Order: sequence, then C-alpha cells, then structure tokens
Amino acid sequence: GIGVDELAEGCPAEIWNTAVWEGRVGEGVKLNRLFWNLYLNGLHDGSDSVRVRAEVLTAGGVEAFDRELALQASRATYFVDWEAAIGGVPGWRVAGGCLSTDEGVGPAQPVRVRPGLTGRFEVIFGVPDRVLSTRLKVSDEEWTYPFVVDKSHAGLYHKAHKEVRWKTVSLSADSVIEIGPNPNSVRNPELYPFGRIAYVKFVPAVASANRAKARWPEGKLAFYFEPYSWSFCYGLNTPEQVREVVGLFREMGADEIHTHVIRFGSRSLHHGRVAQRCEGKMPGDDQTHSGGPAEMVRSIDVLRETIAACRELGVRHYANAGLTNCYPGTDLEDRISREHPEWKTDNWILRYSHPETRAYAAAIVREFVEWGADGVSVDCMRYPHHHTEQDLVGLFEAIREAVGEATPVCARIPAGDVVFFRAFEPLARSGIVRCVIPSRDSQAIQFSLKPYLRFKDFGCKVYGRVDPWKTGLWWDKQSGYSSLLSGPSEVRRDIARFLKEGADGIFVYQADLFVADALTRTVLDWRRW
Repeated sequence: GIGVDELAEGCPAEIWNTAVWEGRVGEGVKLNRLFWNLYLNGLHDGSDSVRVRAEVLTAGGVEAFDRELALQASRATYFVDWEAAIGGVPGWRVAGGCLSTDEGVGPAQPVRVRPGLTGRFEVIFGVPDRVLSTRLKVSDEEWTYPFVVDKSHAGLYHKAHKEVRWKTVSLSADSVIEIGPNPNSVRNPELYPFGRIAYVKFVPAVASANRAKARWPEGKLAFYFEPYSWSFCYGLNTPEQVREVVGLFREMGADEIHTHVIRFGSRSLHHGRVAQRCEGKMPGDDQTHSGGPAEMVRSIDVLRETIAACRELGVRHYANAGLTNCYPGTDLEDRISREHPEWKTDNWILRYSHPETRAYAAAIVREFVEWGADGVSVDCMRYPHHHTEQDLVGLFEAIREAVGEATPVCARIPAGDVVFFRAFEPLARSGIVRCVIPSRDSQAIQFSLKPYLRFKDFGCKVYGRVDPWKTGLWWDKQSGYSSLLSGPSEVRRDIARFLKEGADGIFVYQADLFVADALTRTVLDWRRW
C-alpha cells in the first residue's frame, strides 16, 4: 500500500488523476513515483508478465521505452460482495459496484462484512473518489472507530482510485467488520456524505522490524478532549461510549487527557452546582444544530465518567475550562453573563477584575477536584481578548487557592503575547501554574518555545502544541469547511521541532479530529516512529 505521506502530499491530484485514468503525465512534471491500482485494472490476480510501454515527448520527437515486468500473485484478499453485506438493511445501495447510501439518506444500521480469514491483516479501503465518512468495528475488538477521509485534506480529497489504510486487525474465521455511517452523516447526509467504498482489501500483516530506540522517551503526550464536539458529531450518551473514547486516545499513545467541560460564563457539560447545564439544540462550527450535547448532559455526567474511565485505563486526567466566552443571547449563555453585563467586555468576554467573577471561576474548578480530577487545565488561548496581567494573576491565584497545593494547574496561552508572558512568568515561578502550553490559532502559524523554556527552571513544564487545522477554522455555507487539515508530515515536523527545542511533552488540541482522520491518527506518538 501507499504510505500516508505519499498519499496526502506526494503527488498533486491533477497529475495523479490524469496518470490513473488516462496513463498520461504532463511535460515538466517531476515525480519520484506514480501508482496504478492493479485491482481496478484487473491485474491483481495475475502472475504473468506484462509489457509496460512509456512514450516521452522530447525535443527530438517521441522516444519509446519498453519493459517486460513480472507480476507476482497478490497475497491480498478483496471483499466486494456488497449485496451480501447489505443483506436488506435499508438505506444502503450498490452503485457502480461500490457500497453507497440511498440518495439523501443516512442509514441507521451498519452493513456487515465477513472476510472469512484467520490471522493478522492490514485493512485497506478502496475509495473511488473524494470522501469517506464511516464508523468501523471488528467483532473481535472492543472499540468502534470513526474513520474519515476528509475533504479538508485537499491533496487527498480530489484523488481518484485511492487506497486508504485503516489499521491492523486480528481476524478469526467468524469475524465480522461492521461498516456504518457516522451519526452526523445520518443527521445531515448532504453536508457529511458517507461516500463510496469500492472494496475492502485485506493484506497479511508482516511483523515489523525492531524500531530504533525512541527519541525523547520521557516526553508526555496530552490529548485535548472536547465532549461537546464528540457528542455533536458521534453521540456520547453512556459510560461505555466515554470509556471507548478514552480507549481510542490511549491506543493512540495518550498519557494525559484534558476534558473540556465549560467556558467560564457559558453553561456546563458536567453536572456541577455553580454553572447551569447545557440544554436544547446546540450550535456547531458547521452552522448546523445537534441535540447531541444536550442529550449527553441529560444522560451522563461526562466529567465523572471521563475521570472514571481514565483511572481504569491508566491515563492521567485534567478537567479543562476555557477562560471565557459567554455566548450571549444563545442557549449556551450562563446566568452570570445574563444577569451581570457590567462584568463583561464586548458583551461576551467575562472579566476577572471583579472578585465575583474570580470566585465564580474558582468555584467551578474546585468542583473539578471534588469530582476526582488529577489536575486542572485552563485554556486561555481561545478568546484571550481584553485581559490584563493583573487580572490573569489574580484569577490563577484564586484557582490555586480553590484547588489546593497538591493539584497541578496547567494553562494554554497565546504564544508571543507579551501580556500573557508577563503574567505567567511569576505564576510559574511561584508554582501556581505547573505546566504552560504556548499556542496559536492554527498549525500554519509557526512559533518557538524558546522564550518559555526559562519557566522550566521554576519546575513548570512546557509543552508544544499540535493542531489538526493547518489554517484557521472557517466555514462557508455552500462548501462547508474552507480550512485545511494538517498533513502527516507537517504534524511530525512540528512535534519533532518542539521536542528538539526542549519541550516536556506535546499537547494535541482538538484530538477528536485526529482520532477520526485517516491520515494523521497514527503519527502523533513520536515514540512509535
């Protein structure tokens, strides 16, 4: 199969498609390799030789190159019997030999693929065009996986006849692989289409050679978990589903999970006593609404359940709050924002120059510790506007007093911001804040950790930040997300750069996007490179 770097970034889509469909490569194109899909060309079962002829237009005319190539019989097994897999489940259809969904319909039940194989296999999906948005589960395994070939990967989205690897699985003769739609595809199939699958390819797994000793083995990998987004897209209504998310993060290498349950001034996702709980249909970045977050809040206390799952699965847990966004005039706005407009700037930024707002935030994080969180995490990066050094220091002093000396406090702050640097240097020196994560709004904005490394002299850890979004998050009503997702090589590059600079770990922002992303879900843990 093709590696994720080459699939995403190695060959422009227009060159790929012309080569795959027509066998033509334009003048002046410099490529190391091109790939033809043997299955789609009916050559995957062959063991004979084939004649390959290349004709090149040069200044002297057309030059032809002929070569005889021997085809080895493929060790792969292809599943293509989609009629049998559908088995009468409504909402599915076979179109052009591919598994697809009925027009404008998101089927509620998965189809079942029975490979009839025994052993360990790499599972690869043949995606004939554009996107794939699915949930996958092997009957022999515990977790269900969201798996998305996203249109925000521009280099991948427009490629035809691509093969995308899922993972290595252990199969028995009776194993079943369930292929279903993601819940957001059921809710909004036009915006989040399932796509098409031409085939599922099973390749016998080869034992990997011993890896070299990992660099930076002491570094920690922290995942930012946003239950609001997960419940909005996939549903999160039971303790078992929460445990599944934590299990997926741990499988990807997570040492820490920072669970975001509130932005100060807005309603909460956990069942606290201070802030009101979320209810009603909640808005998303995609300009749609989902009942998922409110249903989650009605069904479970996601903070308690995440703490319990992390404790069971051996992952350190931080309860996370955002510095502020009151979401005025929406169902997300908390009573403190509605009743006290004088404590806000621009009607949506809660200010901490008031003892009442500091006490409000401190009371919320005190609940985090009472619930059993190992630490407290505060995101100052989103909506950092209007705060002064004095306000920030006063707020975090109140938080430290509320949670006690034994509980570590971590903060994500805007990289390069002088106000936040001046505020957090004394907070780090005094031990009030014990981990700082300098960040920017997207992966495309490069920054250095070097100004912050002095905090380590005070015993404060410094993490580098990886973001799934290569460019800032923008939404277009006609085309959907107009932002681009980071590619695998870009993610590796930034992880390595931060660790070389001296980072104590890597903080993965919006890790739920990485969990589902077909290209980057396997590249975050540098200890497995």
